[in-house]
Amino acid sequence: MNDNQIKCFLEAATCLNFTTAAKRLYITQPTLSRQIQNLEAELNVKLFDRINNVTALTAEGQALYQGLEPMYKDINSLLRKIKSGNIADEYFFNIGIAQELVPDIRAAECIKKMREKYPNVTVNMDAYDYRQLREGLTDGTLDLVESVIISEKKMIPDFEAVIIAREEPYLAIERDEGYSESEILTIEEIEEILDKYPLICVEPGNYDSYESDPLGALLKNIGWRKDKRPKVRYVDVQSSIPYLVASGQGVALVHYHSYVRVTPNIKMLPINLGHTYDVGISYNRTKTNMYVEELIRILKETVCDA
Repeated sequence: MNDNQIKCFLEAATCLNFTTAAKRLYITQPTLSRQIQNLEAELNVKLFDRINNVTALTAEGQALYQGLEPMYKDINSLLRKIKSGNIADEYFFNIGIAQELVPDIRAAECIKKMREKYPNVTVNMDAYDYRQLREGLTDGTLDLVESVIISEKKMIPDFEAVIIAREEPYLAIERDEGYSESEILTIEEIEEILDKYPLICVEPGNYDSYESDPLGALLKNIGWRKDKRPKVRYVDVQSSIPYLVASGQGVALVHYHSYVRVTPNIKMLPINLGHTYDVGISYNRTKTNMYVEELIRILKETVCDA
């Protein structure tokens, strides 16, 4: 039993819907089903019953879920604490960054200012997927999170955010294509590109509706019908996108802070969707301390002065 199998089983057991579970894990439904099947084969038991399109845990699946769920949370919490090298005389400030982001320079400057006031603070920073970021803020193992704020409605009630950038979208494409990075793409040019290339993106799942999904906003603005969407290539993880774009296997809808921007052989073509990406620093107001509050204060001052 490996970590991927455990994550897939726990999410599927929580949702009791494989499609929803796959979206929450940012993988495809066949990938999730394959992980569950491999786990069932390894344990030689059936974990789920599927009758009349209704998914339910078997007795064995229920026992496995009840045993694994609290244990897995404790292990993740323990590993984060060990990774931080926690020492009693020192405070370790843990920041999670969404995997697709290039860290914001203003946020980095604010961290330096906070450490000048509190030199006993050591800041740990690491990249996570969105599910791990939410879990980290919820259980307190992450003090702050830097990510794209998809929708205020989707933020957990105890989460608040300082918006540090509102960015227009870009279309990332291989550098050899003959489009100018200094001019906004016309609708005709976008249609021409999407006729030639598939749009590469991670499975959605965090959006309120078709229109609030950036992909949905793009298609709506260029008049693409829902029943006639362009070619879309879904991938399991964000990190595969720049390799596929750079090798000419597709294009990607991104924002300026995306790490795709710094990948060789890719250029960023500006587009106008009437839609912006909000990049922000999120925190859990029920788990703040003086270090979190000081960094938030500095961030707010910096954003207001910008």
